[in-house]
Amino acid sequence: MDVKRSERENEIYLSVMSECSNILSKMQHYGVPTRLLDITTNALVALYFACESLRKMSADGVVYYFLPHEEDVRNFDSDAVAILASIPRFQKKEKEYLKKKAMEYRKLIANEKDNLKKQEIVRDFNSLDIVRRLLHEVKSEKIAFENIIRPSDLLSNYFIIPKKDNPRIIRQSGAFIIFGLNDDMEHRQVPMGKICIPSSSKKEILEELRYLGISKATLHPELYKMAEYINDNLATNSKF
Repeated sequence: MDVKRSERENEIYLSVMSECSNILSKMQHYGVPTRLLDITTNALVALYFACESLRKMSADGVVYYFLPHEEDVRNFDSDAVAILASIPRFQKKEKEYLKKKAMEYRKLIANEKDNLKKQEIVRDFNSLDIVRRLLHEVKSEKIAFENIIRPSDLLSNYFIIPKKDNPRIIRQSGAFIIFGLNDDMEHRQVPMGKICIPSSSKKEILEELRYLGISKATLHPELYKMAEYINDNLATNSKF
């Protein structure tokens, strides 16, 4: 997440929730900064977004790709996702404290060999006031949530398979990465790489993608995006 935005995450989250009760994925799709990162499972869609901005045609594009492990992937309704989706309800100092305690207890668990003692450490972690409050927040959104939060749950990042209830998610083969309090990708050691797209190739790539049915008009269901698509093509004398 952007540092300045993350500092105001609680304020932004509560402002949006006061107007509507949409989930994080809907907030993300309409431009509200969240701890979600939009990704796609379709390589051609990723290629389109690396090339699509006419205002940045002079700059090279980049497609980043990830090869997540099975344990890094969660469904939209998983307990791990429910925990991380509740983090925005906390203020910056509270999140810093929560991160500190989660890291302390995760280390204690890692250093303990006895499984029963590990369970005791987890119960002790859950007895902390701030963790109890987090559990309350999670259960307010997911009643069936297990009454246990593990320190590692707060420090992990996950690739989310979303619910296909949004036209844009469907058209873009959308998915998300949700970031925990340890919000970098490297600590999870997820294999990743990048493919550079020369600026000189962007226009040709966009034309080829359009013939394959991938364009601003097909990827965005909103009317204003269709209008942008028409205007862009008129401006460049391109065929629809």
